Amino acid sequence: IEMSFVEVEDVIEANERLMSHVLGVAGIEVELPIQRISHDDAIARFGTDRPDLRFGLELTDLTDALRETEFRVFRGTIDGGGIVKGMNAGKRELARSELDGLIADAQELGAKGLVWAFREGDGWRSPTAKFLTDEELASLNRALGAEEGDLLLIVADKPKVANQVLGTMRTRLAERWGDIPEGANAFCWIVDW
Repeated sequence: IEMSFVEVEDVIEANERLMSHVLGVAGIEVELPIQRISHDDAIARFGTDRPDLRFGLELTDLTDALRETEFRVFRGTIDGGGIVKGMNAGKRELARSELDGLIADAQELGAKGLVWAFREGDGWRSPTAKFLTDEELASLNRALGAEEGDLLLIVADKPKVANQVLGTMRTRLAERWGDIPEGANAFCWIVDW
């Protein structure tokens, strides 16, 4: 596309109409205007600048909720300039071998480890639960919107690593668990780089 004397909005609007027409020929409906997400918001919520919006499993920054924790894994990461980030994977029942597989996946993707937990009552069923106070568990449950039986996945690492690992796991798990609606499409523009 060759254009002169245009603003960002002109370029986006022309491309939206073009995409809508081209994909419409293939029978794919594109709702206009296409959603816009800032680059920082995409990284914060989805761990990537090319987010799949067809399903939930958004990421949540838990750093502030754990800034004063005595749990060395989280505190050391935060004090070293890292972040603690989590994802509520919804109501799941996984065998211990599957949970160990998730830890291995996270490590393969570059994380030092992965904390898993199931919300039970006001607390957690997790090897990590004993290292966190009741107040910290309640704060994490609130931040993650955790309800009874929800599986929570948490990574503590450098921001880039935590986002990339959870962002990739988010997509893999949605595919594995069938969370992506059949035939669904979702488009967005990443703006404000």
